[in-house]
Amino acid sequence: MLASLADSALDLFTSSLNLVAIRSALTPAERRTPLRPCKAEPLAGLARAPSFCASALFLVIQAVNRILAPEPIDHSIEALIVMCIAIACASA
Repeated sequence: MLASLADSALDLFTSSLNLVAIRSALTPAERRTPLRPCKAEPLAGLARAPSFCASALFLVIQAVNRILAPEPIDHSIEALIVMCIAIACASA
């Protein structure tokens, strides 16, 4: 569940970053100022790379911790219900 949360948060961050970069890139050239350079897409890609690395590092650390010190799954029925609702919402 934490991995799914981390993935969704990363998707939200990168989508927001892409929206800002694309809107900036679509601005007509005469409205651009020195503070609004025309190369927004490469900068957005550069900003996304560390977030992907941080997310991957978080998932690896969590996986290693769970392998070295396994914990029983609590609230399994509730987690199953939440996952089923999420799958139903994604399918609709």
